[in-house]
Amino acid sequence: MAVAGTLDEEKRNEAQSVAHKLAGNLGMFGYKEAGEIAAEIEHHLKTLVPSATLELSSYMQRLQACLADHIA
Repeated sequence: MAVAGTLDEEKRNEAQSVAHKLAGNLGMFGYKEAGEIAAEIEHHLKTLVPSATLELSSYMQRLQACLADHIA
């Protein structure tokens, strides 16, 4: 059973893979800053201790703010 605010290894690996793909796709479509933020998320997930997942919310807020003008 997972504790709130934690990711098990399988979910962390899946999130890391998604962040990697997102970083590449954002960069490919010209969203350089958003791609860099997604790459930071990927790196954070690689080095993340399971109890530190709450820190990811600040990365997600930065990514959302960066893309806000492009999301309708």
